[in-house]
Amino acid sequence: MLELDSAPWGRLRFGAPVEVIEARRLAEVRPAIRLVEAAARAGRWAVGYLAYEAAPAFDEALVVRAGEGPLVWFGIHERPLEGDLDPDPDRDPARGLDPFQATLLDLHPEVDRAAHQASVERLREAIAAGTAYQVNLTYRLRGRLAGDPLALYRRLRAAQGGGETAFLRAGDRAIVSASPELFLLKTGDRVLTRPMKGARRGAAASPRRTRRRRGRWPARRRTGPRTS
Repeated sequence: MLELDSAPWGRLRFGAPVEVIEARRLAEVRPAIRLVEAAARAGRWAVGYLAYEAAPAFDEALVVRAGEGPLVWFGIHERPLEGDLDPDPDRDPARGLDPFQATLLDLHPEVDRAAHQASVERLREAIAAGTAYQVNLTYRLRGRLAGDPLALYRRLRAAQGGGETAFLRAGDRAIVSASPELFLLKTGDRVLTRPMKGARRGAAASPRRTRRRRGRWPARRRTGPRTS
């Protein structure tokens, strides 16, 4: 399922792929991407993902942590499915699917507070020294999903109010992606990107309510190095 607000297609749904292109080792990443590009040039649809952990295949200087699952996974399709793609977005009686009955349980960070604070200090020192300008410091959360992953996807998209979203069942894995920003959209020789800067107002917040919120806190002058 692809729902990319920046693309002209609308909602797209795909069945079982006619071919799967997969890479599990760094040496296989570039050849796999070339196969995906060849399938797309031949008029087929390639739906899948390229993992962050595949970055060293393109630049050996990049250091990544050990990943889980394929570095590249793409299903190749002749065309999207036709017909009514979602006759009842709130419930699928055949599967008992309720988008608001999918819950993430026992979420916890992979790093402890001390390790996170140490990372922040290292980044502040790097910014102060001029070796970095802006750094995205993130960590993963682990937990359990109670419910159907497709229901979780629908819940996230509804909460976000649109964006560039996708749901993918890749073998024994489910990928739920709900991003407010467009990474890359290539049309002919034109490449469009819409990165997100700062916070984005939630779909349920009205402009008037947002103005009231902004008025509660006085503007502050930022001093010292900044991390984000």
